[in-house]
Order: sequence, then structure tokens, then C-alpha cells
Amino acid sequence: MVEDKPVVITYETLFEILRREKDREALQQLPEGFYKDVVGYLHEKQEALHKSEEPGAKARLEKELSNIKHIVKDIYERRENKLVRLALDFSRIGSRLADQENILKEEQWVFGLLASTLGGARKDILMQVLAGNVPKELSVRPEQRFGTERKKQLDAARETILIRFLHAVPRFLGKELEEYGPFEEEDVASLPYEIAKVLLAKGRAEEISEY
Repeated sequence: MVEDKPVVITYETLFEILRREKDREALQQLPEGFYKDVVGYLHEKQEALHKSEEPGAKARLEKELSNIKHIVKDIYERRENKLVRLALDFSRIGSRLADQENILKEEQWVFGLLASTLGGARKDILMQVLAGNVPKELSVRPEQRFGTERKKQLDAARETILIRFLHAVPRFLGKELEEYGPFEEEDVASLPYEIAKVLLAKGRAEEISEY
């Protein structure tokens, strides 16, 4: 189970998290809300960059922000690789492994889709071949593998969507008059589902993680 103890996100803590993910084979324990906290940290750095007027300081902040995003991307991709291995093990032996408890809630649906797809493919290909049958051509697209309605249900169940802004977006208000932004091109943010869908539909942003 992921720990509830709050962790203050800094460059140093992100670097330490990356080091642990690099050095250890198992998926490492992170606090629940890790990705949300990272987004808040990125917003703080982006705000500091916007307020900076001294060229030297601005250049340092730009470099720091770039390095932070690189570290976050590296953390995600290393965890992503481990999720693939976990899903593969799950599809083969059909039982949960001890380190699955370290999967964050944002990663649970990724693991579920991977495990279900790999398990289904194993049944539809390997088991058919072993039974002397020619396997049918398969597609792993969610709308074909799980059905369009199931994909809609999975979409609707998501409270937030992680997006990357393709264009600058000024500060705006949500349904409850909560403030969002402003956002610059290449900013990353986890926004409420309905708000993110509007931005995606208008071509102002792109979703980082897809089915």
C-alpha cells in the first residue's frame, strides 16, 4: 500500500525517487497524490519563471524547469516499464505479486488494461495454437478489445486528465469559480475531466497518457 505520509516535492526529492527507481527492480513506494504534487511543484517553478525579470536568473530557472521535467519523465517511464513487467507476470501466473501494492491510483488503470490485454491475447493466441487451432487476427484497441461502451465508462471514471498545453491559455474559471492557469505552451497539468476534454477538443492541449 502506498504511504500517506506527505512528501515535499523538490528537485532533490525527485532526483532521489529517480535514483531508487533506477537502482531497484521493484516498483518503488510513492506517496498517494505524487503526480498531483509534482504538477503543483511545476506550477510553482513556472510562476517563478514568469515573475523573473533578471536575464541570468530567468535562464537558470528555464534550465532548472527543463531538468525537472526530464527527471519526472524518466521517473514515469521507468515505472511504466515496471508496470509492463508486472502486467506480464500477472497475465502468466494469474495471481498478484507483492510489489503490486506500490502501484499508484493513476497507474492502476494502466496496469489493468495491460494485464487484461496480455491475458486475453495469451488465451486467444497461445492457447488456441496449443489446442491446434489457428488464432484469429486480434486488435488491442480498447474500443475493439473492451467495447466502445466500456471505453466510455473508463473515460468517465477518470476524475482528472494529464495534459500538455500546445498553446498558451490565459487564466480561466471552472464551474465552481475555481481558478486555473494561466498556462504556457509545453506546460503540463492534471485538470478535471470535463475541463481537460474541452481543451483537448479545441486543440489547445494534448493528452499525455492514452489508452
